[in-house]
Amino acid sequence: MFDVIIPTYKTPIPFLKKCLESLSKQTCKDYTAWICDDMMKVINKYPNINYIKQRGTGVSQARNQIIKMGSQSYVAFLDSDDEWDENYLTNMKKQIISYSNSDTG
Repeated sequence: MFDVIIPTYKTPIPFLKKCLESLSKQTCKDYTAWICDDMMKVINKYPNINYIKQRGTGVSQARNQIIKMGSQSYVAFLDSDDEWDENYLTNMKKQIISYSNSDTG
């Protein structure tokens, strides 16, 4: 359902590890995760994450590069120094389904 895009640039390793741990703890597992940059030593621990070497510069370019490669219906952005509550994607999915099922007139 989601392409989770995590652009990184000189993110301190402890922050990135917390970010990826919060993603791995999501109750909703219907996502494909993407990291764009040079953080291979950290993401080898997370084999379910797709690694892409950024072709340009800047966070916007990284996000756009991955959006073109993604295959899910929805995109979620997770900054490499942030963490999500374990129900974040589940709550997003519920809202999407609720909105899709409502009469928007």
